[in-house]
Amino acid sequence: MRRIALVMLMVLGLVPALCAPAAAGATPDGVVKRFYGAWMAVVGADPYVKGSEERCLQAQRACFEPSFYAVFMKAWNLNTGTAPIEGFDFDPFLNAQTGFTALRVGRPVSAGSAMKVPVYARESRGGRPVGPEGLRATAVVTRHDGAWVISDVLSPQPSTKESPSSLRALSAQLVADHARRSQKRKP
Repeated sequence: MRRIALVMLMVLGLVPALCAPAAAGATPDGVVKRFYGAWMAVVGADPYVKGSEERCLQAQRACFEPSFYAVFMKAWNLNTGTAPIEGFDFDPFLNAQTGFTALRVGRPVSAGSAMKVPVYARESRGGRPVGPEGLRATAVVTRHDGAWVISDVLSPQPSTKESPSSLRALSAQLVADHARRSQKRKP
């Protein structure tokens, strides 16, 4: 009887941990591994399932800082609507138009109140790795409500006016551009 009671206490103690939000990782690289692991499982799936990215983004919402998630999803939804906008004709989290394998999350580096976590991957074609592993993105991770969350994703490409290296800035720019174009169309 004592064993059963002990097992029940252990199980009940684990329930809150199992039901915790996706971002409840104790480390900056933990939240990045969690999101990118889920993202790679979706975008690397064969066969590709339409709408799978949206389901992944919704399921992993807790991995993101709320204002970043909001502006990114506005831009993402504009892009996947009936009249897609230019801007997300690539994988925004790996900065590429090709497939990737062998994802690796690097060591977090302090950047003031944030941590920068590099994300490396090998390009693939037809499911086969080609070329060496390379830096694909850097996740900027900050604390929000006690949890580490992704507050931006930086491209290793140099920033330009048309294409900022910050996914947060690119998303905000795409939403603002769309709003300006919509205003011009109104009589």
